[in-house]
Amino acid sequence: MDAQELQTQLLALPISEKTEILQVLIQNLTNSGTGIIKKPGVVGGDACIAGTRIPVWDLVEYRRMGASDLKILEAYPQLTATDLYHAWVYADAFPDEINAAIEANEAAYMIASYADEQFPLPVVTRLRAKSYDVLTVLDAGNANQANRLK
Repeated sequence: MDAQELQTQLLALPISEKTEILQVLIQNLTNSGTGIIKKPGVVGGDACIAGTRIPVWDLVEYRRMGASDLKILEAYPQLTATDLYHAWVYADAFPDEINAAIEANEAAYMIASYADEQFPLPVVTRLRAKSYDVLTVLDAGNANQANRLK
């Protein structure tokens, strides 16, 4: 079977089967020579630079904050320019995955930052926008007051 025949057969498949095939191909590509790995239990299963626990989303976020590749390599001396190239290619191929990981880690950081306190309104607003159920200081006070009146 040549590539043209394969393409014709793939295009004729229902979307559910195309999705399964795509997942198999992505898994194969991300684990075979691209310099990026995804393993359950390693950094939450996020895509990482092979041989490290450095997630691609972390490098992308660092770059978005204005860091150059040189600055990133200085901050992560175990990485090479090739590692960064692989990270950028992966991030370009899977932007939704990378953005979701950045958002999840940002929310986790905000929650951890206020672990023993009530959340200030700006933090509550950002977390609620991400569908987290959190209370403002006023909400918590009102809830406590309502419980005392029962």
